[in-house]
Amino acid sequence: MTTDYSWTPAEIRALRKRSGLTQAELGDFTGASETTVRNWEAGRHLPKRKQYLRALATLDERQRGGVYATYRDE
Repeated sequence: MTTDYSWTPAEIRALRKRSGLTQAELGDFTGASETTVRNWEAGRHLPKRKQYLRALATLDERQRGGVYATYRDE
């Protein structure tokens, strides 16, 4: 099941890894658990629209070296 605002499981994993985030960190930023992120990447569940938008903002900011990029250094 895909939606017009969704990534494939492989895309979620690739974007997360490219951004240098762990599953737990992406979960923290999106309000989801590490298990939920793992399920997204396994294709068992899709992010809810709110989680998807938070993930999009987080990953975009991370790619740009913005505020989220400093999270691991704190």
